[in-house]
Amino acid sequence: MLPQKSQNDKIIELLNSESEENIELGFQLCVGLKGNYNEAVQQKIQGFPLKCVQNQLEESFTQNLTSLDLSSQYLPELPKEIAHFTQLESLELNQNDLITLPKEFGLLTKLKSLSMWGNLFAELPAIIGQLKALEVLSLDGNELTTLPQEMSQLENLTELYLDDNLFSQFPITLTQLPQLKKLALTNSDIEIVAPEIAYLKNLFWLDLRENIIDTLPNEFSKLSALAYLDLSKNELSELPHDFGNLQNLRYLALWVNALTNLPNSFANLHKLQHLNLRGNYLQTIPEVIFELYNLEELHLYGNELQSIPKGIDSLKNLGIRK
Repeated sequence: MLPQKSQNDKIIELLNSESEENIELGFQLCVGLKGNYNEAVQQKIQGFPLKCVQNQLEESFTQNLTSLDLSSQYLPELPKEIAHFTQLESLELNQNDLITLPKEFGLLTKLKSLSMWGNLFAELPAIIGQLKALEVLSLDGNELTTLPQEMSQLENLTELYLDDNLFSQFPITLTQLPQLKKLALTNSDIEIVAPEIAYLKNLFWLDLRENIIDTLPNEFSKLSALAYLDLSKNELSELPHDFGNLQNLRYLALWVNALTNLPNSFANLHKLQHLNLRGNYLQTIPEVIFELYNLEELHLYGNELQSIPKGIDSLKNLGIRK
């Protein structure tokens, strides 16, 4: 006769199941044991911190948790028990079905990194403005068309990722985040970049690929901290005449636009190392490029070039791709 499984073994078996019903049953058995389960069970249930809170288990563990990943849980809403995790500094809620956040979310005042890509947010709740310690926010792959004014209260935010949303205009609220250093806003229908972007004095990494931007404001050239800029797959036919003021640029991607030439000030981009101009309408290599003596990589294929001028020899560090 086979020996009966202990309660602990039963719980482990249930928690190892992919069935939500079995996992819930395992937690009910833990509740019935009133905390008198073995270390193996303890370690296992700590892998389900939200369920621990909902079942009032492992309180010391959950109250001191600084990182929590609730991604891919098919959550249609975030339970109010999220307020229990007051020490959280990092929270991942990716690939759920969230459309809003509970008011208790504003109690996570120590949160520094919040990732919510791949949800269903059409509007970002104003409660986000209460997370004043937030430094990194990822909202890629939602359905956002605008951002709440309350986001301007995130005075410590340095990185913001907004790729693959439904913006038709450049979100003006972004220009009220002076500490912002990295901004990704690709694959929307943005046509015009707001002149107020010049307020982002600390911005050094900017990705605006795959929009329908056909012009840049003159104020764009005031982003003097920029080191990385990607404007690929837009509809730019020219750049601002003082584009060369972006003298800290090291990486510049302008592939698949409608450029036929470059402004004279482009010659001032002496720190530039990577330049991608493929898929434009250049008939010759603009001479201003020959003054970019730190250039290491130049992409030109897909243009209308007839020849490569001798001036290219002045770029001693260059590996050229026609």
